[in-house]
Amino acid sequence: MDTSEKFKEIFEKLKSILVKYESSLLKKNDSPDHYYLDTKHIVEHNKSNLFFGAAQIKKNYVSYYLMPVYVYPELLNNISPELKKRMQGKSCFNFKKIDEVLFEELHDLTQQSFEKYDENGLIQSGVLKMRSKKSSKSNEDHCELKMTSKKTIQSEIGLYGIEKVREISMKFPEVDEKVDSFGHTSFRVKDKPFVMMGEKEGQSSLAIKTLPTTQEILLLLDGFFKTPYIGQHGWTSLIIDQDINWKEIEGYILEAYLRTAPKRLCKVVSEELNIL
Repeated sequence: MDTSEKFKEIFEKLKSILVKYESSLLKKNDSPDHYYLDTKHIVEHNKSNLFFGAAQIKKNYVSYYLMPVYVYPELLNNISPELKKRMQGKSCFNFKKIDEVLFEELHDLTQQSFEKYDENGLIQSGVLKMRSKKSSKSNEDHCELKMTSKKTIQSEIGLYGIEKVREISMKFPEVDEKVDSFGHTSFRVKDKPFVMMGEKEGQSSLAIKTLPTTQEILLLLDGFFKTPYIGQHGWTSLIIDQDINWKEIEGYILEAYLRTAPKRLCKVVSEELNIL
């Protein structure tokens, strides 16, 4: 069986976990490689339906997204080490082969997640106020922040941020750092950027080349916004501040690298980190 057929089989197995909840949720997408469910609850700050879960075929694996474990991380307290190894970021599980034991555990976790949403009134119609990140500007201001300064990053928090991004990015093979004529610092693999930083009026922003499904999840949360001009390609931004969770950002940068790097390098990183 070739990889594409194997991934289709994995996808159908993961999709079957979600299908049982279809009657209580909103089916946003149902294509041969992407199945996506929202709740009927509305997120207040962006007027979008609250994401529940999805299954999607990617270039190197099949992903299973489960938003409730991001909103209620205590749901992950009792998962097995084996399932934990499949996690990328806070709410995504990746698979390259069928594993009936882990799929059964994921089935149970999804049931617990649905029940958790339901007991908190997040399945049916209503409005959810997501927890806000502290920031000196509103989200509306964030969305207007464009990385167009011709100066390199100079603020203290910006310089700290770029050191953290450099520390994370340069761990991956064949990564180069470049500064363009606008002062944007980018980290690239095979000259393709996967993460960028810029600064305007003393406020630094970080842009990450996320997967479209990851972007949809992040945009439900305060503090994240589509990167101006390139957001339609999955680029997602946030403002660098004291409250940033660098462990979480590291997961998104890893995803960006794997999305951008050639298969040869993706295989090397995946094997080194034992994530697939």
